[in-house]
Amino acid sequence: MVKMTDIAAKAGVSQATVSLVLNNRTDGVRISEATRQRVIAAARDLGYQRNEVARAMVTGKTRVIGFAAGRHDCEESFRALAGVTEGAFEGEYSVKIFPVESVRPDYDLGRACVEQRLAGLVAQDLPDRLTAAVKANLDRFRIPMVTMGGSGDAGGILHVLADEVLGAAEALEHLKKHGHSRIGWVEGGPQASCLASGREQIFRDAAARAGVAIDETLMVKGGAEMGDTEGAAKKLFGSGAPPTAILCCCDRSALVAIRAARQCGLKVPGDISVVGFGGMTFCDLSDPPLSSVAIPYWRLGRRAAAEIIELSEKRDGNGSGPAREITLPTGFVDRASTGPARG
Repeated sequence: MVKMTDIAAKAGVSQATVSLVLNNRTDGVRISEATRQRVIAAARDLGYQRNEVARAMVTGKTRVIGFAAGRHDCEESFRALAGVTEGAFEGEYSVKIFPVESVRPDYDLGRACVEQRLAGLVAQDLPDRLTAAVKANLDRFRIPMVTMGGSGDAGGILHVLADEVLGAAEALEHLKKHGHSRIGWVEGGPQASCLASGREQIFRDAAARAGVAIDETLMVKGGAEMGDTEGAAKKLFGSGAPPTAILCCCDRSALVAIRAARQCGLKVPGDISVVGFGGMTFCDLSDPPLSSVAIPYWRLGRRAAAEIIELSEKRDGNGSGPAREITLPTGFVDRASTGPARG
């Protein structure tokens, strides 16, 4: 088995330098890039493989980042997980997916993370109560936690989120330029599936920023099922003074709204413009292609992983650190589902 002393001899450096380089502990230490690369090359030439099991026994942590989402079967979570995985890989970490619930009666997410001695946990769109319970368990073992999505109200947590008001305001400004003044809001469908909790307030804040007046009669909620959303949209479109454009809480609701519009004899975007929220892959595949506020789920996941790595590798092991928010920008993507307001 290759030892650090072998690498030190081949690279012409001390064993301490080898240890610092191979364990990524060079921050604040005067090790030149040339020396670092010489150590890495020597380790590679000798066939050195880091023993993560032994490292975990010493540090009490593995180089594994946990990921848990409110739902793992929607594109938003897939994109976020891809970002977490990329960020972890760049830092020479790996990722383990944890279910939020299990058929095992004794399953507890926080305890499962502690038992695995994770470097940290990225949690996406979990209920505040669960987030707080998991964090309390992780804090006892100084395991950091970063959240994405959700309300961010669990308290004392590093929260990575998108500036959804920015993208929504851009969408409303686009509609305003096309002559739309009666802009409605459609919300509905399983909240966990579209990560849309709290987006009504985002719509209201964006309208204030864009200078768009809100008509409360154009604000509808369809309930927990997509069929309910379709019914609510039909009722809105069939009213005596329907909107000329709508912003929906997620892309799925927007597709349902387009279907409802057609069933009411309306053309999209000829009679009504429709904007979604999320920027999912199927936006380009819908008929017409769906305009949407694009949320950077991949970049959110990548940033969350980077924060976990930084927190985990702090020498004082100070858990999650102080509560704060990291906000990434969003943008509006104009496709064929929006057009000029009807005359």
